[in-house]
Amino acid sequence: MTLTDFKNWLKTQVNSPSMTTGKLDKSRAQTLCVYAGSAAPAIINVGGGASGYVQRNIKILVRWGNNSKTAEAKATEIYNLISNVRFKVSGKNVFVMPRNSWPVSLGTDEKGIYEYAIEIQTTTER
Repeated sequence: MTLTDFKNWLKTQVNSPSMTTGKLDKSRAQTLCVYAGSAAPAIINVGGGASGYVQRNIKILVRWGNNSKTAEAKATEIYNLISNVRFKVSGKNVFVMPRNSWPVSLGTDEKGIYEYAIEIQTTTER
């Protein structure tokens, strides 16, 4: 599953005026960006060889205005919506697990816009 595949699925789940992959659109006060996370360890079958699954770590940056309560609420909404969920991409099952117990506050940028990070791990059938 590519980042674009995940972003396209996320668009069906979350109401956002803007959503990108790989590069944050800082011109918008309300936007989401899907990034590649750190490399996930390979899943090896007992006895050797690759398993029937592949894991990928993904970060979602939630940039959501100048109100801290509104920004935290949006990040929490997204976190709850995608935690421990299953869906299909190109006919293959995808399982999503959070890597943290809550969205991580990144504070504000130079314009005072609040940002949160949500880190997840996806497991996709090969």
